[in-house]
Parts: sequence; C-alpha cells; structure tokens
Amino acid sequence: MKTKNSDQESPQLSVAKPRCDSVKPFAQPTINTTKRTRGVAKQLGWVVLLGWALAGMTHDLAAQDQCVTVNVYNGFTTAGGGAPYTGLVGTLQAASVSFGTDTGFDWHPFSLFEFGADITGVLNVAADATYTFVLNSDDGSQLYIDGNLVVDDGGAHGEAMASGDAILTTGLHCFEVQFFECCGGPSGVDLNLPTGITYACPAAPTIQCPGDITVSPDFGECTAHVEFDVTAGDTCPVSVLCDPPSGSNFPIGTTQVCCTATEQGGQTASCCFNVTVVVGNTCPLSQGFWKTHTALWPMDSLTLGTVTYTKAQLIAIMTNPVTTDASVILAKQLIAALLNIANGSDPSPICSTIADANSLLDGCTVPCKVNKKTQPALFQSMVNDAAALERYNTGLLTPGCTPSSP
Repeated sequence: MKTKNSDQESPQLSVAKPRCDSVKPFAQPTINTTKRTRGVAKQLGWVVLLGWALAGMTHDLAAQDQCVTVNVYNGFTTAGGGAPYTGLVGTLQAASVSFGTDTGFDWHPFSLFEFGADITGVLNVAADATYTFVLNSDDGSQLYIDGNLVVDDGGAHGEAMASGDAILTTGLHCFEVQFFECCGGPSGVDLNLPTGITYACPAAPTIQCPGDITVSPDFGECTAHVEFDVTAGDTCPVSVLCDPPSGSNFPIGTTQVCCTATEQGGQTASCCFNVTVVVGNTCPLSQGFWKTHTALWPMDSLTLGTVTYTKAQLIAIMTNPVTTDASVILAKQLIAALLNIANGSDPSPICSTIADANSLLDGCTVPCKVNKKTQPALFQSMVNDAAALERYNTGLLTPGCTPSSP
C-alpha cells in the first residue's frame, strides 16, 4: 500500500485452516490414513518407543525447552482435527506433543471434558530426506507441516494411529497439530517424530516500521487518510497489529503509531513511528474576494454535500442574488472556506462546521429552495453554519495567521 500525500523519512485465535505457510521447499506429502484398533496401536507403540530410545530424541528435551504452544478452546467441530475453534480458554507450553503418553490418555487441560487444541511449534530437520510422521490420538487429530496436511487421523474415534510422509529440506519448519476430544472416554494426542527431526525453539519475530510520515489533511477535512506498510518475519507466519491501524484517518498534529508482531508461540516484537498531519497558516480571504477573483481559484471543482460542482457551477452559486434560500447563503460561505483551505489556511477552527454544512446540503443540488417559512429548522441551521464560516473567511478565527493572496 502507498501512503496518500505522504513524505516519509528513511527509516488474530480461531483456526479455520492451517496457519503455517511454506518456509522451506516442501513436496506434496503422501498420507497413510490406515487406522488400527487400540490393541494394534499399542503394539505399534512399542516399535515407536524403541525408535525414540535409539534416536534419543523427543523426551530428551530439557525441561526448560517448553517451545510447543497449545491453545485450548471450548468450541470445536467433530471433523478433521476440530478446526475452526472458538472460545479460547487458555494457553499452555510443552516440550513435545505427547499428551496421550504423558497422561495415560487422560488429557483434560483446564479441567475440560471436551475441548479443541491447536498445537503449534517448530521442527528442526537434520538433512534433506523423506520422513514418516505418526499421530496417535483419541479423538481426531491432523498434522500440518509448513501448511501442508501430512497426517490425517481426523474425526471422532477411539485411540488410533495414522501416518504420513513428507519430503523436507534441512533447517526449520513450522508444524501444527489440530486436535479435539469429544464424546467421553480416553483423551490425548501424540506426535511421533522420525529419526533426524527434533523440536526447536523459534526465535522472536522481526518487525520493521516505516519512517515518520508527514501529510496534509485530505481536502475539506481536518484529518488525513494514511496507509502504511509494516514488514514482519519469522520461521512461521506472524500476525501484525498496529494502533492506530493502516488506513485510519489521522487528526491534525502528531500521532504515534505502534505495531506489534506476534509469532505462533506468543513471542513478540514491536516498533513505533509518528504520523504528523500539518496545516498551513495563510490568512483566509472573504467570500467577496473569491467571488470577484475567480481566475485565482486554486480548485476547478468542489464537492458540497454529496454533489460535485464544476467551476462554472460554483461561480453561478457565488453570483446568485437570492437572499431567501438558506442553501445558497450557506453554499457561498462554504465555497469560500474550501478555497481558503486549498490556498493554505488552517481548517482547524471550522472542522465541525464544514462537516455539519456538508450534512445539511446532503441530497440536494444548490439552490435547494430552503426558505424560512416552509423549513424553519433547516433554514436556521444553514444560516448558523454560514455565519460561522463567514467569521472564518474574514479572519476572525485565525489570529496570528500570515497575510497572503493566491
């Protein structure tokens, strides 16, 4: 996005789909969806446990390496791994995805009988190769690596295993295990890592804010619509929130914008910059001046209310001799005020008046035939705004301004 009229100095919890985009080149995985009964699962479990012992991997992690993040929800579906989730209950950290084995398949975080769990972390791959991953869960679970579905053990079921293959390159890859428990009985999920892959702790994300931004107010407004770009990076996708966000309307003066990048494990990084909306200090000129000096107009068209008028139409309004139509009285002073702002006058004293005047003229094309007899309330409101704008146009609201002519 580009910042409108800017001069820059140099310098979210429901999961409907996997949150990890590709970090390393990743080939299409092969998924083995074969599931077995509890008895067969236990036999396979001994093989897996032997592999763990030989490899000296997952359970040898130091206790302090709690780099797996688990977001637990009370709302989930019973398809796949339970996503999308709703109603975050809490977050916990773990050293590995072994919540079935560690609890004897009696895993109930935050004392929840039924729940969904979005489990995320980082894997360290020792060498380029094809790896086989195994999920053992009750109920459903799915494994995603770099956003790709690798193992599907989804749906409501008793303890069952499923496996899948993935071609991975050396280095760090983000993973996500989606899991849900429903319907009573045992509860838990294990992710069995193959030899050559270990859990890793991700670094904090990086974030880069733009330099300070200086802009003028949007024409006829006392704010400036400003868009900006903030870049952030990490091994896995990050979310970026800015306050105020890009695309906000910034008031006259200096506003600090602070942005925070959050990686899936909760680590953050922040940066800040300033947006300054500056105004001119040229003394306003009267409605009569602009009426008789049309060649000096800085604008060839203006919008009054919601209607845009050409210069010829605006001149016709300015020279209209009618004095009983409040829309004409208001439009003349509004035209002069907008021309003054375009000429470098400070709009601050009449921000609210211009907004109200445009609201009063909304939906009509001047002359709108607003007279005191038939529309007394609207007539008086328009005359009041015209009087306030006249005070601005004659310099009464801008003491200390710099005298000038177009």
